[in-house]
Amino acid sequence: MPSIIINNKVIEYTIGSAIGRDHLYVGGGPIKPLVGRGNQDAYATAEDENFFIAVITDGCSEGEHSEVGANFGANFIAHRFREKFHRSSNLGYVLAVEDDMERIRQDMLATFRLWLCNFPGNLHTNVSNYALFTIMGVMIRSMDVVIFSIGDGYWAMNGSLNRIGPFPNNEPPYMGYGLVTTKMVTADPTIIRFKCIAQEELDSIENLLIASDGLVWFIKNEDVVIPGHTRKVGNISQFWESDTFYKNETEMSRFLKRCNYDVQKVENGRLKDTVGLLNDDTTVFALRTKDIML
Repeated sequence: MPSIIINNKVIEYTIGSAIGRDHLYVGGGPIKPLVGRGNQDAYATAEDENFFIAVITDGCSEGEHSEVGANFGANFIAHRFREKFHRSSNLGYVLAVEDDMERIRQDMLATFRLWLCNFPGNLHTNVSNYALFTIMGVMIRSMDVVIFSIGDGYWAMNGSLNRIGPFPNNEPPYMGYGLVTTKMVTADPTIIRFKCIAQEELDSIENLLIASDGLVWFIKNEDVVIPGHTRKVGNISQFWESDTFYKNETEMSRFLKRCNYDVQKVENGRLKDTVGLLNDDTTVFALRTKDIML
């Protein structure tokens, strides 16, 4: 069971991901040509004494290899944030936290620029293919919990769900736009900077969730029966209420993938197709807290 103890609280957590149907197939008929894309979501965690961070990145669907940047970005952010913040807990000073996040963002952009300039082709094309992804993250320090983001996604604290986005024309701000010239960034340079969207005392947190925007398909189908099963998808509250997700570290991924199975069965002498329910890549991190009994 993945868990960490911070300031006399046991924090149990679960994280997992499933590829979306739109990245697997074209069309919904019995003959489904393969698209040939992988999961363009990624995630990473890091921990230290009295510190934990989870990061979810969601690669741009139009990028040929967005999963590369998404994986690099998630790990870069998780480990650089751990190095910077694991000994601090500036409860109440969101601006100070955002200033430190901005310095890490600039370091990350510089690293991406050096990396992509060594790729064949021009920088603009390489950014579009490798470096466009949204970011959702949660950072837990000894006194506080901070949720941060660049772009769209979902987050919940103590059962209250919030959505960031969708953005006009389904075009969220990507941090990678800091490497090229875009109308979006020219109009508002701050749109691709880290934003602390919530900060609360650790003692006040009972459960928490962050997710990529693919969670919308899970929410839309919560009353639909899982393909090949008798139970329904269910409400997102199961992610912090059900012990199942905390007994096995792979259960979140297995459950999300189960929701996306294609199933064939015979009904009234005819073959019936039931297709998976998650059209987009879907990644979910959830946690719940318990006080240590002294």
